[in-house]
Amino acid sequence: MASPLRYLDDPVALARERQAFITAALDLLAATDTVDLQVSRIVARAGRHNAAFYRVFGSKDGLTLAVVEEATRRTAAVVERR
Repeated sequence: MASPLRYLDDPVALARERQAFITAALDLLAATDTVDLQVSRIVARAGRHNAAFYRVFGSKDGLTLAVVEEATRRTAAVVERR
């Protein structure tokens, strides 16, 4: 039986899943007064599976780093436009 996460071997699918989790985390951060989000809330907000989360990021720390990088990238883009 093929792994249900085999689709993540495709770089495009992996990037799409990664972005969905990052976007969900940023949305939740904007809507709450805490920076300590639960993985289960991020997974639910993204509409994805828990196993996919851990396949993409490895841990909550992996997501945290990706969120910081994305927020920094977005901030730099805004500053550059000004």
